[in-house]
Amino acid sequence: MRASILSTVAGVLMGIGWWVYIGETADTDDSWTKDAAAYSWLPATIGTIAFIMLNAFKFNVLTDSDGLDDASASCKARVWMLVTLLLFAGSFSGGIIFFVNNYTKGTDKSRDQGAGLSVMLNCVFILISGIIMRVGTATMESS
Repeated sequence: MRASILSTVAGVLMGIGWWVYIGETADTDDSWTKDAAAYSWLPATIGTIAFIMLNAFKFNVLTDSDGLDDASASCKARVWMLVTLLLFAGSFSGGIIFFVNNYTKGTDKSRDQGAGLSVMLNCVFILISGIIMRVGTATMESS
């Protein structure tokens, strides 16, 4: 029961993040933000890929591959996890860098701050939902 509740919460948070981003980007009247929409989705897409990667394997393989046919499964799982964490870090930092460089540092205050903030919030929601989903699925693995 706990796993399904946490998985649902993670999915809702992921959906809220994307909804906020799409809503703010589509609702803006700022021409610069409309042009930036061509690449502003990249940090969140990378975060979504990392979310899927995080939940695509069992964590017990990280330390114990004795029961598997492949003796190097632990090494492969560690590389998979490293790549996943790097994608999460890149997504999160990409959202922050996008917001700071394009909306807070500039002297042009006519830009829609909400659209820039939504890029960063989307990445934060994806990171939080990934952690919640992992906690939820970890309880299923142990039972």
